[in-house]
Amino acid sequence: MLKKLCYIFLLLTLSIPLEAQNWSLFTKQHGLPSNNLNDLFVDGPNRVWIASDSGLTFYDGQSFLTYNKTNSNLPSNNIKELEVVNGEVFLISDSGFSTYNGRTFTNYNEQNGLLQNRINSMAVDTSGHIWLAANAGVSKFNGVTFSHDSGRTAKDIVVDDSNRVYILRYTVVFNIPTAGLTVYEMFDGQSWSSPPMGYFADYYRSQFYKSSNGKIFLMPSGGGNQFYAELHYPFNLRKRPINTESTVNRTPRFMKEINGERWMNYWGVTSIYRSLTKDSTYQPMYLTPVNVNVKEMGTDNSFIYISTDQGLLVGPANYQTPQIRKILDINTIDAGININGALFHNYTSGRASFGYPADSNLHLINAANIQLGIKRDSSQGTFRIFPEEIIEQSYVGGPYHNTNQF
Repeated sequence: MLKKLCYIFLLLTLSIPLEAQNWSLFTKQHGLPSNNLNDLFVDGPNRVWIASDSGLTFYDGQSFLTYNKTNSNLPSNNIKELEVVNGEVFLISDSGFSTYNGRTFTNYNEQNGLLQNRINSMAVDTSGHIWLAANAGVSKFNGVTFSHDSGRTAKDIVVDDSNRVYILRYTVVFNIPTAGLTVYEMFDGQSWSSPPMGYFADYYRSQFYKSSNGKIFLMPSGGGNQFYAELHYPFNLRKRPINTESTVNRTPRFMKEINGERWMNYWGVTSIYRSLTKDSTYQPMYLTPVNVNVKEMGTDNSFIYISTDQGLLVGPANYQTPQIRKILDINTIDAGININGALFHNYTSGRASFGYPADSNLHLINAANIQLGIKRDSSQGTFRIFPEEIIEQSYVGGPYHNTNQF
């Protein structure tokens, strides 16, 4: 009788519908100049600018238009970073700094205004001025001319919503008061200073991540660290834990906040995780294969755009994560089912989840799993059996996708 019950509940599990929410991965075969996309900026509905190692691309929701050294006066095809201010595009390439007004590119290098051609990062203040970080110093571009502060090493740069400019001087952010090192500097509009750091004992990557709502993040440095920091004036790093449904032994490498939700990128495991609030559990999205490097994200409130090193990922802005767990209450039995392959067990609480009678806290089954067999060789009659464990599994719940990888 117990075996029959398991079969009945298996059929019920497979009949639970998942809402179809389509995602598409666009690559070179769809018109992109390269799959390695370094940055993107969403400039309005169906207006996406994309920086790649093979040029600057504009996507209108239907097709891709690319500018490169062959069809324009761009000095380099390797576009590393971009910003868009009032319809004008600002670019960092490995040959300097460029602007595009919709008609022509204007290029700047060491011969006509830059401190050096190699620029590490750029940021925009509330007046639309561009700030450039380089090993040779910090520059401000007002749309016509540059003003420089040379000799101030800047690995990365960000401007907060009060127009305070922050630069990081080393490849790692750390707080060792006795070391006597100036790890960061801040410009308040009048002068540069290095206010005391708020106390923290962790190490972070020397790269800022700023969301459209003005929040500034830093990712941890070192293997397996599951936390990030929010920057608060003057330089207080408020540590936030990253809680996932399962243990992730990798360090996050990217963070973005979109519509109040936090998105995280890992390398070496399921690449993209999402949290509905800043401290809630991050759930895997299963939007890309493992080892995908997310470079930037943006939204026009209808679609989410994600630039990666394997192409452009586009999906609905109102995407809902498939329901992982469900309790079936049928014939005085309440049974917990997990679409990842776990039956009759609550892996979050570690307790049995097959109650009879319902709500009695009495359980007939502690746990059960599905085994899926696939015939590998029709001539030899061999089979491959997939053990459907909660973590080590071959198939997971996720969105519909335009590739056969998901």
